[in-house]
Amino acid sequence: MAKPYQTKVFLWDRGAITSSDRHLWEHVKTLGAPYLTAATLQELENLARDVPANRGGGTSVEALADSFVRFYQSSGWRLADTDEGHPQLQVFEGNGRKALENLVSVRAAWGLSRQHPQSLTVLVSADATLVRKLNDLELENLRAATAISLRAWQGNRNAPPAIARALGLTAAAAPARPRPSRRLSVGPLLAILALGGGIVFWYSQPRLSQQIWRTLQQALPKSR
Repeated sequence: MAKPYQTKVFLWDRGAITSSDRHLWEHVKTLGAPYLTAATLQELENLARDVPANRGGGTSVEALADSFVRFYQSSGWRLADTDEGHPQLQVFEGNGRKALENLVSVRAAWGLSRQHPQSLTVLVSADATLVRKLNDLELENLRAATAISLRAWQGNRNAPPAIARALGLTAAAAPARPRPSRRLSVGPLLAILALGGGIVFWYSQPRLSQQIWRTLQQALPKSR
């Protein structure tokens, strides 16, 4: 049975932040407490330095990083200084920068979930593969979601499936009521077919029908 978590905590990685917008950064605060690591904030600040001084906005990674850095200053988002391992997190180990970034993210999220045992911690990432792998582990009070799926989360009813299950929001499907059968029994159906066939035959073959009718009359016993 799902645990009745009191609150929800969201840890965002860099990819999730630079693939979303200010509206979503604000919206997530209505769902729970948003966090990012100090390392993620440093990466965003480095990206923001490449934005021209006029800050004309835009949807590039650098422009979104600059927008978030300015948003963060008065946002109420918090820094998470966590890094904790778990044997099942080995599935994220691998070669290359992307694998290392993913492993750092899930270790930080797992550490945050240990700091908040009464909350459901959600790692928000733009990497759908990371999200699927982490949810498949079904670790205690830790799930993952893409930034896109959070856009549809309005209250508890539209929570992403893995999170809804963790929160016990997925109701068991009600058994379907059997529909009353509308099929005719074999006897009446054959009678209807025979009657229809006889009518068609009578009108299509009138002479033959009359001969058959006279033959039947002669064969039937006459009433006294």
